[in-house]
Parts: sequence; C-alpha cells; structure tokens
Amino acid sequence: SPSALLNNEYKSYLRKDSVLYLVMPMENITDTRAWLTSTDYKGGVGLTVKIYIKPECVDAFKELMGEHIRQTFTEKGVIHFKCNVDYEHDNVFWLSEEWESPQALLDHGATDWFQNHYLVKCKDMIAQPPDRGIYKLDAVVSK
Repeated sequence: SPSALLNNEYKSYLRKDSVLYLVMPMENITDTRAWLTSTDYKGGVGLTVKIYIKPECVDAFKELMGEHIRQTFTEKGVIHFKCNVDYEHDNVFWLSEEWESPQALLDHGATDWFQNHYLVKCKDMIAQPPDRGIYKLDAVVSK
C-alpha cells in the first residue's frame, strides 16, 4: 500500500487528495514497482524523470533518447513520451511519460529494449541519480 512506502527515508512523498506524488532516485525503482504492482488503481499513470547527464555525454544521450522515444511509441499503452532539455542546464533533461495503466508502465520497464539496450547504454552517461515522480492521471483541471 502507498502508506507502507512512506516509511522509506530515501524518498520524498506528497499526498494531495487522491494523488500520491513520489520523488526518488532511479535505483529505487523497486519501490515504484511495488506501488505499480500492488495498487488497485487501473487508470492512467504518469512519470516524470529529471535526468542528470555528464556534460561530455550530452550528444550521445540525445541520440540514445531519440532511439528510446521511437522504440517506446511502438509499445502498447503509451499515451505520451517526451524528453526536454532543462531551461537552465544543458545537461539536465526532463522525461515525461503517460501510460494507460500501471501495467502498461510495468510492461515498458520489462521490455528487452529498455533493460538490455537503453539502461545499459545510459548507465555510464548518468552524472547523478535521477529524480522521479509518479502520479495518477486524474487531472484536477484540463482543457
């Protein structure tokens, strides 16, 4: 349950109404996975990741991320998948993802492409652990 996750000292959580926001280093993906696999919530989920890249790896990361985006759009359940450069630091990237369900996001993370290509190539480019937030796609206000 989400309340069980609140005891972990490595993450920051904010609960507002029916939305649980969590920000954590990427190596704690097992905790995100725990929520995704244990939740009764069946609606869409979003994930935002702030990725810190070594300055000398920016061009290689952009190329890899372009491949990753193209590959991800072939997967079932992806709604939105986009990466932008930070306004202040050219080696910081904001990845925003939206998925039809928690299961669709889990399936994405289990693909051969993600596990054996993207993560393998990306690991030596990372300057520090990414920050991440996961949330329910339950918009309070939308157009």
